[in-house]
Amino acid sequence: MLRGLRWNHSRARNAPDRWFTTLADPPNPGHVRAEIDEMIEEVLLP
Repeated sequence: MLRGLRWNHSRARNAPDRWFTTLADPPNPGHVRAEIDEMIEEVLLP
């Protein structure tokens, strides 16, 4: 289904195969800003 999508953008010309085989992004173990951590905590509060 994903391979059937079409749009005119330079990134689509050589799209990686993972764009068509999964909806999940690969893990990104980088640093998370403090304000983002705070927002997450607020959302997860009971």
